[in-house]
Amino acid sequence: MGLFDKKKSAPVNTSFPEPPARKIEPAFPEPPKATTDLDSIKEQVEKPVVEPQMQMPQPPKMDDEEKEPPSIPLQEEDMQISIPKPSQNISIETIPEPVMPTTINPILYVKLAEYKDVVEATNNMRKDIEKIKSIVSELRKIEKEEHLRLEKSEELIRDINNIVNLFEKTMVAPTE
Repeated sequence: MGLFDKKKSAPVNTSFPEPPARKIEPAFPEPPKATTDLDSIKEQVEKPVVEPQMQMPQPPKMDDEEKEPPSIPLQEEDMQISIPKPSQNISIETIPEPVMPTTINPILYVKLAEYKDVVEATNNMRKDIEKIKSIVSELRKIEKEEHLRLEKSEELIRDINNIVNLFEKTMVAPTE
């Protein structure tokens, strides 16, 4: 028997499993069914058709061009800013929080929300700093008091040692 002799083998099964059936959706929606109800037909006719808006890719900005944001007419309600009156006491440490406009301009709303968050965080940090300063000053007072107590106790120990040394010098050794 040679190395490359053919052997009898079982026939090779080349059948593949059938792919699962696909769900095919129609390209166009089914036409409305014929109805005799006039109200439903009237609703279908009067209902506005909403088409999805496609956004066109915008060309990259040139250095010379300045893109202006779309102008939205502002009303007096939009320009409500709380300006402090001279009679109010305003410290430099607190920043007044902005008032949100009544009509929503998304860009302005986001900017004001971010500004409000920053102002709130800044005011909270200032309060925390004041608390920390008061705690540090209390700790310094306690440290000074403890230092004075330590000095007094060291003086007392030195005085006691001096007294013990004097007694030792003045004591007469017992004679036999």
